[in-house]
Amino acid sequence: MNGQGPTKAPPRQLVDWQFDIHQRYSFLARLLAAMFTEATKVTVLDVGAGPTGLAEAFLPPRFHITTADVQDFGRTDIVRLVPGAPLPFADGAVAVTMAMDVLEHVPAEQRSGLIVELCRVAAHTIVLSFPNDDPAVREAETALDRVFIDTFGDGNAFLAEHKALGLPAANDVLATLAAAGFDVLQWPNCPLPEWLLYSALDVAYFSLHGDGTEKAAFNARVNTATSQWCDHGGHYRTFVLASRDRQALARADAAALACRSQSSTTTTRLAATATAALADLSAGQRTIAAAEAARMATRLEQLRAETANKDEALRQKDLHIQKLETLLQQSIAQKDTYISKLKQLLRRAQSAG
Repeated sequence: MNGQGPTKAPPRQLVDWQFDIHQRYSFLARLLAAMFTEATKVTVLDVGAGPTGLAEAFLPPRFHITTADVQDFGRTDIVRLVPGAPLPFADGAVAVTMAMDVLEHVPAEQRSGLIVELCRVAAHTIVLSFPNDDPAVREAETALDRVFIDTFGDGNAFLAEHKALGLPAANDVLATLAAAGFDVLQWPNCPLPEWLLYSALDVAYFSLHGDGTEKAAFNARVNTATSQWCDHGGHYRTFVLASRDRQALARADAAALACRSQSSTTTTRLAATATAALADLSAGQRTIAAAEAARMATRLEQLRAETANKDEALRQKDLHIQKLETLLQQSIAQKDTYISKLKQLLRRAQSAG
């Protein structure tokens, strides 16, 4: 699942990316680097690229990427696409077209048309990846969505779209590519137990730390410890390369085999990773709680000082009122004295007359 945001991805270490993203794009980088060993410039059309420039982050600079999507996310360098319409590019316009985890966000009846368009625009290679249409994957996605709901009060929009549109059938994808005259290779990608566990822990880190250094450190730990695929066990997605260059496909296959693990991750190792992450999250929670307690204590002292200042102001006001009342009483008394004296003078004047 891609992140969402209005700008390109900030510079960062590749292993710091979220586990699912790293699984996809580090595998992509391996395969394309193996296919295009001699080329100094490779043009790429990234369809459904999203806002964060993931291909740009993972592929070497010799890969010149044009991004395209049905939204521009506030970016001026994204080519706007019309859903269901032909791609606005000439035949063979780029060496490589790719749609990374895009098909599951396209209505089922439009998927083959998009693949045909990717074949038309590609002069050399088509890259596709997509979650497997498998009961175990659907169950894992439901479990992860429950984590989003429990954490944020709402489900994940990408997972909701997977459920609404259905996951792509690999056989349909392969048949469409073969009908277009391409040789096709496929590999599993992203072991499913790790995908579910590490994605759930990523949600926990994000809820506690945001996209901070703590989350990046967790991602680095699991990314460096996990292969892109293994011989045993289920996988979250299928990765597909299609090309008429069989030698380039053979090089890609060799690169894929080089990053394969011959055994699946043991339950013990997954449990150890989860335990370490939960301990880290607990420590982070305690740190945040301590910081919040200190902030509240500081605010309490401020309120006490403000209250004391208000009390002093009220005391001064009362003293001022008392002084005014005393002056008023003195003025009244003086007035009565003056009136009495005036009366006496008046009586004397009358007696003298």
